Amino acid sequence: MGRRVMEHGHESSIGESNREPGLNAGFVRRVLAVVGIFLAIVCLLLLLWYTARVLLIIFAAVLIAVLLRALSEPLSRRTPLSSGWALLAVIMLLTGLMVGGALLLGGRISTEIAQGSSTLPQGFEQVRHWIARQEWGQWLLSRTPPVERLAGSAPQLLSQVSTLFSGAIGALVTVVVILFVGLFLAMDPKLYQQGIVRLVPLPRRARASEILHQLGYTLRWWLIGRSVAMIAVAAITGFGLWLLNVPLALSLGILAGLLNFIPNLGPVIAGIPAVLIALTQQPITAAYVALLYLGIQSVEGYLITPLVQQRTVSLPPAMILSSQLVLGTLMGGFGVALATPLTAVLMVLVKMVYVEDILGDNVELPDRDTKQTDRRITKGEVRVPESMGGLVPDPS
Repeated sequence: MGRRVMEHGHESSIGESNREPGLNAGFVRRVLAVVGIFLAIVCLLLLLWYTARVLLIIFAAVLIAVLLRALSEPLSRRTPLSSGWALLAVIMLLTGLMVGGALLLGGRISTEIAQGSSTLPQGFEQVRHWIARQEWGQWLLSRTPPVERLAGSAPQLLSQVSTLFSGAIGALVTVVVILFVGLFLAMDPKLYQQGIVRLVPLPRRARASEILHQLGYTLRWWLIGRSVAMIAVAAITGFGLWLLNVPLALSLGILAGLLNFIPNLGPVIAGIPAVLIALTQQPITAAYVALLYLGIQSVEGYLITPLVQQRTVSLPPAMILSSQLVLGTLMGGFGVALATPLTAVLMVLVKMVYVEDILGDNVELPDRDTKQTDRRITKGEVRVPESMGGLVPDPS
């Protein structure tokens, strides 16, 4: 009896000793899996960090492609032209407009720019005199380096000029790359869309196609809205400055239209040289110019943008400013320029991928009939539009 107990105890100890390595092996595997996932996430973040500028260039090329397709597809539908010939016609029309505008207005704009190079310093000088008459301005000017010290740092200034020159060359190369990549994307967008969809598991491809469609729809109408706003702001600003007899009205109007591509920050940057040039006339003119810019941006912000956002996602101003701050800090002016469309894309992805597919909640999107399609995702099915195959079974 005692021997059996001893044998039983011996067998139990052997069983426990045999069980311990298995437990340890399972624990080690789990730890290794967690470490592997963590390292994969770190590597992915590092890859995104080092390729962020390249990804922004690709995104800018996608915007160019979306704009070209938005102009060529209506032409192809309303004329006998095929998709390729309609795209070629749009490219030739845009090129002709740019060349014609340069020939008609290039001389006047260059003259105004040369005039502005001598007018802007006068505006700065008047601002400096006004600051010097204030108590806080005297304290501020006393802590700024004198002109003699700045003039003595000629090598540093020369180095900065060479850096700016090389930066301008790099920016020109980036623009050329963006234009060519955008052109190739616009020629055959379905090829690249199908390539992206084929990276998704088969049961989810219809949903991936729907998400890509919604992203394209959002970017298209965002670009249309920005283009309309840019043209309207350029025309109204130039006409208003001409009525106020402000010099360089044409150049300042074009500058205001171009910088209006960047919401919130662009109009402020465009208004600074206009106010400085108006100061060379008289202070009351500068006040009128400031009111003009404020009124134009109010009309654009409260009339044009809300009308466009009926067809795109609504972007809160705080979110736009936050994205501009983050991307501006990481990528400079290039990131600030693309912050708003990137935010629009992220909003669509969050709504469709996270809120709908993961949380199972309903989301209203502009390019969707919410009365006919229930977007609530239930276990066992993924709802997609009728044109994309109806209900696709869930692999789980």
